[in-house]
Amino acid sequence: MSLKRQFQSFAAYNTWANRRLYDAAAEVPEADYHRDIGAFFRSLSGTLNHIAMADALWLKRLTGRAYVEVTGLDFILADNLPDLRRARVDLDHLLIEMVEGYSESDLDVAIDYSTMTRGPGRDRRADIIQHLFNHQTHHRGQAHSLLSQLRPGVEPPSLDLIYFLKFPV
Repeated sequence: MSLKRQFQSFAAYNTWANRRLYDAAAEVPEADYHRDIGAFFRSLSGTLNHIAMADALWLKRLTGRAYVEVTGLDFILADNLPDLRRARVDLDHLLIEMVEGYSESDLDVAIDYSTMTRGPGRDRRADIIQHLFNHQTHHRGQAHSLLSQLRPGVEPPSLDLIYFLKFPV
């Protein structure tokens, strides 16, 4: 499978998994959504905002276009779930669009960028995109765990890639 085809699959999976995660998050009472329960980003809100913030940062680095100007790693894209969900849908669409726009040779090009914590970097575009999708998967797993804690007895939705490949609806 070509890199572009893999990234198209990951972008589709990402959209599917985010939709399922946000559907489950919508069932959490507002106070619990913001409650600090000791997670790395404190709350479900903090964790979902972190994923969106990082996507916005990497999209700007990869495309040169800013979805929003991120001012720090603790940047809150939206302080309520409906607004964050709208941003998430936009970001997922932009990720699909970005991947669609690259050729196989574009993916092999190294690009320069700068991070907020480590300064300048240079990596192959394909490696950055792989990192972006892996970063989301990692933090969605944290959000999944938070849902288990916030809604005892209610199983969070499966986010397994193999489940998506078999049942993508």
